[in-house]
Amino acid sequence: MERAVVGETPNVAARLQGEAGLNEVVIAPSTYRLVNRRFDVSQSAPRPLKGIDEPMPLLTVLGVRQTTRFAAAAGDQLTPLIGRDEELARLERRWQLAAGGESQVWY
Repeated sequence: MERAVVGETPNVAARLQGEAGLNEVVIAPSTYRLVNRRFDVSQSAPRPLKGIDEPMPLLTVLGVRQTTRFAAAAGDQLTPLIGRDEELARLERRWQLAAGGESQVWY
């Protein structure tokens, strides 16, 4: 039994797939917002896509951005920690222990 997939999302996905080159990942701006800046991308000028009302910029994924999920989610809203070297060092030590399988609590 064959089933059809319809709607804006599969239509955009099909158009993006058609625009992607060999071994290339192309995403829409809406997808980039959802993945919280976790990837480095290059953005094209908006272009018309069949069945899409407005021209859409295409974002070609270049690679994984070297950042934490927290920093990516916060974007430009983070303020620098000044004068907190000791606290950051303690937190880093706790993180290393936790990554090694030891439960940690810090308050």
